[in-house]
Amino acid sequence: SSLSDLGCRSEKSAGRGQISSDLQRQYLDIDQKADGICTVQVILQPTTPKSDRLLASTIKELCMTTLLILGATGQVGQQLLRLSLSNDEVSRVLAPTRHALAAHPKLDNPIVDYEHLSADAPWWKADAILCALGTTMRIAGSQEAFYRVDHDYVMSAAKHAKAAGSRCFVLNSSMGAKLEAGSFYLRTKAETERDLAALGFTSLTIVRPSLLDGGKRPERRTGEALALILSRLLGRLIPRRLRPISTHKVALAMIQAALHATPGVTCIESEQLHECSAQSSGAVR
Repeated sequence: SSLSDLGCRSEKSAGRGQISSDLQRQYLDIDQKADGICTVQVILQPTTPKSDRLLASTIKELCMTTLLILGATGQVGQQLLRLSLSNDEVSRVLAPTRHALAAHPKLDNPIVDYEHLSADAPWWKADAILCALGTTMRIAGSQEAFYRVDHDYVMSAAKHAKAAGSRCFVLNSSMGAKLEAGSFYLRTKAETERDLAALGFTSLTIVRPSLLDGGKRPERRTGEALALILSRLLGRLIPRRLRPISTHKVALAMIQAALHATPGVTCIESEQLHECSAQSSGAVR
């Protein structure tokens, strides 16, 4: 039965706003979310009358979300991990990394090498993929190495997840990503966006933050540090789209996009991230 079928049956059997019986259930199968709808097969057995809250609670429990986080050790990735593990709507978090993460009851942390990803690993199948994979030209050491991480690793993981049945992908990209950009960094981001769209995920959300403000980094980034200091001094004199945005806000927006799974391709620009983070902060903490 679909969720809409369950809702219709409750109204037909007891009148609008009431259910004639409680729902005792046995799980048979829970299909992947498609266009924001989770298809559930259950056995319903009548017991005693209660409110519609029981039906809502049952549906919510059956439709808990599994998230796969790529790049869980980076600044945005760490926020994605923390927020996902503390979110009641998320039942399981998959976070493949090169080094072990701190244990958590909801966390599955396979140790991987992104150069040799296993296509048939069971953890590829998730309701949504949150991708915060990325490096810098300085760390990568060359354009080729940078492209391998920010494009090839992302695409390889996306293809494996798509083949496993995942239908929603959320990418942390960059403000100014354009195929015709003068910056190799921005052209790479744009090519990754383009190639992800070509894979045909049911829902693809691309977030394009400006300068990220996530506290002290393990590596030295002098230019970034100076830009953050200047932006704090100038404050609201800087246009909203150019203001630094916290990694916490970026992660909030990404998780909301994953939970809502809006069909089609959605781009969230930096100024929108400032706005939607304020709206979503009440739902995800």
